[in-house]
Amino acid sequence: MQPTDPALAFWLPICSLIVAALAIVVAPFVSWQVAKRQAKTSLIVAQKQVIAPMRQKWIDSLRDRVAEFLSTAHWYYVAGGDQVIPSPDDEDKFEEHESLQIQQVDRKMVFMLNQIDMMLNPKEADHIALMDALNRVRRGCFQQNEPGRRHIFVPDLVDEARGLCKTVLKREWDRLKKET
Repeated sequence: MQPTDPALAFWLPICSLIVAALAIVVAPFVSWQVAKRQAKTSLIVAQKQVIAPMRQKWIDSLRDRVAEFLSTAHWYYVAGGDQVIPSPDDEDKFEEHESLQIQQVDRKMVFMLNQIDMMLNPKEADHIALMDALNRVRRGCFQQNEPGRRHIFVPDLVDEARGLCKTVLKREWDRLKKET
């Protein structure tokens, strides 16, 4: 069936050419936009799948390290630290042994504090508060018998640090849940 109108016969092939040309130009552009969005979405999903387990591991590790530090500090305080009375026969050996034990506990606590400090963000207020509380716990453990020092009740400091740690962990857990 041939068009009878000469104008229609002239414009029909031209319009067909224009539509075909647009399809050749527009189709790749649309495909490129769709592919770009899919790649972006895939990247976001992949990042969440990688970051979420890493953040969970960080939360677990921080909880374990703080718990170990606080239990060591509490044990040292309850055990009396350097308040053990030696027998008169072994006083010199006992003092050396006692001094070595104190140094070992202090070294272990400093090591744990450094681990915790390196896990925390120095720009977040609750992380700074937690680190300050943990440092007060350590100082409290080793200042009990120093002359001129007031008595520091270390379990209160431990409770404060534990509460701050719970706050940090809860906020990080909420962030993890929101991101996944």
